[in-house]
Amino acid sequence: MNKLVLTHSLIIALVLGLASCRPEETGEKMYAQPVYTADYHQTALKAIGQTIEQYPSNPDGYYQKARILEAMGNSNNAILNLKRAVKLDSSNALYHKELARLFLATGKHRRAEESIQFAWQLGDRTASAYTIMAQVNAQQGFYPQAMNYLNKALEAEPRNSQLIFEKGKLYMTQGDTARAKTHLEDNLGLLEGQPELYTILSAIYRSEKNYRQALRYLSKSMALQPEDEALPLQAVALLMEARMPDSAQVVLHQIQQQRGEKPDIALMIARLHLDQNRTDSAEYYFNRTLALDSRSKEAYFWLGKLYDRKRQYYTAREQYRNALLIDTTYLEARQALVVVDKTLENIARWKARQAEINSLPEANTVKPKTVDE
Repeated sequence: MNKLVLTHSLIIALVLGLASCRPEETGEKMYAQPVYTADYHQTALKAIGQTIEQYPSNPDGYYQKARILEAMGNSNNAILNLKRAVKLDSSNALYHKELARLFLATGKHRRAEESIQFAWQLGDRTASAYTIMAQVNAQQGFYPQAMNYLNKALEAEPRNSQLIFEKGKLYMTQGDTARAKTHLEDNLGLLEGQPELYTILSAIYRSEKNYRQALRYLSKSMALQPEDEALPLQAVALLMEARMPDSAQVVLHQIQQQRGEKPDIALMIARLHLDQNRTDSAEYYFNRTLALDSRSKEAYFWLGKLYDRKRQYYTAREQYRNALLIDTTYLEARQALVVVDKTLENIARWKARQAEINSLPEANTVKPKTVDE
């Protein structure tokens, strides 16, 4: 057993201890792309080119060439060859459906929909055709329509684990975590072996603050993909959120022993210190993270949070701005910047008011007369 697997086993055992205190194939295999070398692709492309020269009116030659080009990452040329196949044989539903899939992959949603419509007219009511239409709608934010097509795909293949899983993810995309959780857990028997399933369920339970169940599901995901270095750090973050800093520190120590000094580990150590209000140690490790990775937007963001906590608002503002220089879409940093700017405005307003009060001349104090006077 190698060191990586052993370390993951120890981490999983720890997380599971804290939490306790193969899928079927689709009926169609049009999406399956075998893994071949670049030399193989070039040889295959040359061979199919010779076939096309010999039989230029054979649409299947262009179809096969499109598949090779797609496997080589040349989607645009693949589309051109599929169009040629369709022109030669417009009655082949598979050509239209494959063309729709490539249009979808290149973001051409309207063209993808048109091609699927042709496939439907030719009698293709397969799960894969409905799935393409579901994806076309989902990518454009038309979630009810996407769900409708996904349900039609499931009617065609009710035990297709990938489709069942996609439905759960679509619920998540819509923000309906309750239905996503129910749907996925009701189909656990069909979905076992999909690491992303357990990651999603862990995230749902984490949002519900059910950390014990979140840790259980995250442990299953870790067991299925021991090479994923991000998952153990997610476990640490979960333990921190669950107010279990000692356990988080043990897991983090295991990760550090296995991976050595890395920016994501240094960042998590810093966050753990900050969580325990050890601001000087946290500041050291945040700066250490930046020494290892000068473009760590998270390190700048959390440094901002640290200075915010120390009421060093100008310094905090600079850190949030640094994070946004790296990623202008970093929502958390932008929100934190708005808050700290508001705080500084309030401080400036209060100081101006105090200065105004202090500049006023002292009022003459007249001793009030007594009744006898």
